[in-house]
Amino acid sequence: RLAAPPLRRWARAAASAPSNPILYVYDLCPFCTRARMIFGLKAIPHRLIFMSYDDAETPTELIGKKLAPILHLHGENPMSESLDII
Repeated sequence: RLAAPPLRRWARAAASAPSNPILYVYDLCPFCTRARMIFGLKAIPHRLIFMSYDDAETPTELIGKKLAPILHLHGENPMSESLDII
């Protein structure tokens, strides 16, 4: 099992860079798949970060609860509702 701190450090560094939107997802989550599919179909450049299912700290730091997908646009608050993301 990978330790959560390296992921969180990398995620914070990615979130601070003014670049593509960042999409945090779980691998087999159907709501995450929906968001990933739209980004792929529309050819929207983005960073994709797969979170571990036991990593509650990363989503809690971003949105206050353990939920995915999470879209983080530079300079804005992260979004967590898949229908709002698409």
